[in-house]
Amino acid sequence: MIKKFWVLLTICAIAFSSCKREDRDLVQIEDEAIQAFLMNNGLTSKFTKDSLGYYYQVLEEGEGDTLKKHDAAFFFLGMKTLTGESIKATSGMLVNSDVNTFMPNLNMVELGKVYYITPKGLKEVLLKSKYGEKLRVIMPSYLMFGKDGYNTTVTGNTILDLTIDVIKGKNQTEAEDAILQSHLDKQSEEYIKDSEGFYYHIVEQGTGNKVEYGSSVKVAYTGSFLNGQVFDSASKDSPFDVVVTNGYVIKGWVLALQKMNVGGKMKVVFPSYLAYGTNGSGAIPPNTPIQFEIEIL
Repeated sequence: MIKKFWVLLTICAIAFSSCKREDRDLVQIEDEAIQAFLMNNGLTSKFTKDSLGYYYQVLEEGEGDTLKKHDAAFFFLGMKTLTGESIKATSGMLVNSDVNTFMPNLNMVELGKVYYITPKGLKEVLLKSKYGEKLRVIMPSYLMFGKDGYNTTVTGNTILDLTIDVIKGKNQTEAEDAILQSHLDKQSEEYIKDSEGFYYHIVEQGTGNKVEYGSSVKVAYTGSFLNGQVFDSASKDSPFDVVVTNGYVIKGWVLALQKMNVGGKMKVVFPSYLAYGTNGSGAIPPNTPIQFEIEIL
């Protein structure tokens, strides 16, 4: 009888504990999950909890004042779950952000102000950030996509591990230039910045005729995004016939080709406004900086 009593008491205790655990609200449940994640990965001392409920770590310090709602903010965004599964963001998921392009959130430049950015958690982090700042943020689901998630990309009640890299630039021109400079800092060659905003490196000047506006030349080239992914090319065996005039090729090419002679080779990196601009072209999304290796035959 006593044994049965203790068994019954144990069951009741477990049931009570279970009921008590179920009484926790989502905020508490997710906060405990985040704390466990940080502790298990030795990150507890590196993260600070914000009053809204997310945890953040400043990876690179920014400069100047914190962003305001009316400020334009361009940023790179990495997303993954706490188990390390990467999530590819899309423009539909995040207002002003399309990380399928190299410039992530310029497809809606007119809405580049922080005020328009969603979800709430992302906007709130930006409003406490500075230009040039890079953060890692562990974001509870109720500040991102909530119980419904986002289509099949993010399931409901998913805590996200975010990397937010705020580009050092208060408008599109400044932001793209910062991206180009960051990219070129990793290259071994020395690039020259043209007054029009593109960067070039002359591999060989060439010994033939000077290329001028209106010249007709044959060109071999490789065009790629700044991540190295090739989007177009023409070989020496099947070169591209170019008339160096606006409207025939992108403005960047018109400017860059005139820096060489026939037989010359160059590497050049263009901001989007000297390439395919706000419309993009084929495989090239809108507002995307691109680079070329060009040889004039």
